[in-house]
Amino acid sequence: MAADELLLKHLPRSVLHHVFDFLGPRDLCVASAACRRWNALTHDAASDQIWQAFYGQKWRPPAASPTTSWQSLYSGKMQQRWSFAGRGTTDVMHGHGDAVRCLGLLPSCNLLVSGSRDRTVKLWDLSAGMVLATKRSPVGSVRSLTVDEDLLVVGGTDPDYQLCVWRPHESVSFPNDGAHFDMGRPIKLRGHTGPISALSLDTSTIYSGSWDYTVRMWTRGSHAQAPQCTAVLSFDDWVGSVCARGSHLLVAAGRSALVHDLHTGRCLGSYAGSGGASSSPEHKLAARVEGTRDGRLLFVSSHGDGLVAYDMRQSTASAPVAHLWDHAAGIRALAFEDPWISAAVSDGTVMLLDQWLAAGEQGGLLLAPQPPMMTH
Repeated sequence: MAADELLLKHLPRSVLHHVFDFLGPRDLCVASAACRRWNALTHDAASDQIWQAFYGQKWRPPAASPTTSWQSLYSGKMQQRWSFAGRGTTDVMHGHGDAVRCLGLLPSCNLLVSGSRDRTVKLWDLSAGMVLATKRSPVGSVRSLTVDEDLLVVGGTDPDYQLCVWRPHESVSFPNDGAHFDMGRPIKLRGHTGPISALSLDTSTIYSGSWDYTVRMWTRGSHAQAPQCTAVLSFDDWVGSVCARGSHLLVAAGRSALVHDLHTGRCLGSYAGSGGASSSPEHKLAARVEGTRDGRLLFVSSHGDGLVAYDMRQSTASAPVAHLWDHAAGIRALAFEDPWISAAVSDGTVMLLDQWLAAGEQGGLLLAPQPPMMTH
């Protein structure tokens, strides 16, 4: 025993860092409390890169370079997990003339973006609840949108089946209306031959899914250069949902959820859902997908089937590892920000579930998570 203690005590820093690479967040915290030397090692620059990887497995990195350590950022996010205890306030924003079909939240810019069947896109001030800008949609009835600090992308039912892209104001001297995006003439991307039903963004690519049975991948472009289509993935049915998570592209096509490699486009697995007996587009497009950034869990909703979770590390023939929620009405939208998964349901219900309630301490999944929080 003494020899083992002596060996650990005198291991070189590089070897210890290599050992720390195999630890999870909890074990790394335990190691930091073992002795002063290990505490110093777990707080140096090399270990901070480990914490950066942990952060990236759960959440999208912040747009600006952090001013604090990645360990502090990770700890802050985990503390926020417990800050919501089911209590909240509700604000209702009025302004659209027809049903709101899609939303995009941009807290860093204090913005909410909404798209509607009334053929408009609106930018809202989150704090004041007021409309900052309204743009008549060039894509007809707005079915989908995605947004980050540098891009706002909208798709709809216009017969030209085009995407519209807006960018932030180029000049720092633009009028301080808080809208962030220059909602003048948009960049139009053509290529689809059916309505644009799903959109997603990551740091390098725009992903668009359509009723034409395809997902197109576009470069993000710049103020000087328009985005370009770089690849097209074909499917056997309408594409209802697209989600870029980590190294995976998650796609709901008809009654199936498919997992593709983001870099090669190769299909890594297909998970079948029922989707009900109806052959109507609305029912066939009811499936929605989300997933964790570490490539572990795939969340799938289908019309009349509620919400289930698959382990992407297992065979695609495996049954769901958890039935998170059973509901007769179809789920129209999913959103995931670790550990919260939320769903908008066609009967007016909004569901919020902590996915950790379905995860065991050792990484296994329980089959009976606690009931989600719901509101109407």
